[in-house]
Amino acid sequence: MWVYKIVLWYNGTNYLGLQKQKSGRTVAQAVETALAKIAGQPITVTAAGRTDSGVHAQGQVLSLRLPKRIPAEGLKKALNSGLPSDCGVVSVEESDASFHAQKSAIYREYMYLFAQYPVPMSLQDFITPISFTPEVSSFPEIEKAFLGTHDFSAFKSTGSTPSNPVKTVELFSLQTRKLSNLYTGEPFTCFEFRIGANSFLYHMVRHIVGDLFDVFRGKQSWEAMVESLHSKQKKFHSTLAPAKGLCLVNVTYK
Repeated sequence: MWVYKIVLWYNGTNYLGLQKQKSGRTVAQAVETALAKIAGQPITVTAAGRTDSGVHAQGQVLSLRLPKRIPAEGLKKALNSGLPSDCGVVSVEESDASFHAQKSAIYREYMYLFAQYPVPMSLQDFITPISFTPEVSSFPEIEKAFLGTHDFSAFKSTGSTPSNPVKTVELFSLQTRKLSNLYTGEPFTCFEFRIGANSFLYHMVRHIVGDLFDVFRGKQSWEAMVESLHSKQKKFHSTLAPAKGLCLVNVTYK
């Protein structure tokens, strides 16, 4: 068997997430359908991390095994020809038998984009609109508290698959970003939140962003958000941030 590493991008707007389901359109289903046509038999892919319905990816990583060797560039071209227009292959490379997209990963990075109304039509799939003016002066204190190794039990959804809640966060940043309206060329300013860690709990990023939103709109204090982290229990029940602003941008391996 030949093992491959595939880096994938997709617009998650019209997908019910990455993982295959009994019904509904998923990213894994789209990729495996294209692979089956290439290989002439069913092929199963393993992803670096699951993404929910509406979440995007620029650097999702898949591992798979093929019964015969196909040159990497040839496989990339064949896959891109067979995939739908909202999903594509960035790169393909042959890997050794020990490579596993999920278990071999040591770092994952997510980006979350949000901006005040109105968001240009060409950017609406990727930016969460907000109706408040973010008061970001408290962010440095939150950043200081969240960097490092912590138990993130307070920032996961109930009913998720049991997982070690202790994660090491190496990146926790917020900055403004200038984008361009695709149709008019006019500049548009949004906020870009980035977080990088060895792994994440289910809905962890969206819970953190939801809490940040409530701090920025003055509904809770930054001290309460930090206390939620340290106590491992929510001190304020914030709303889960919408999926559309979230994107998996990078996965790193040894």
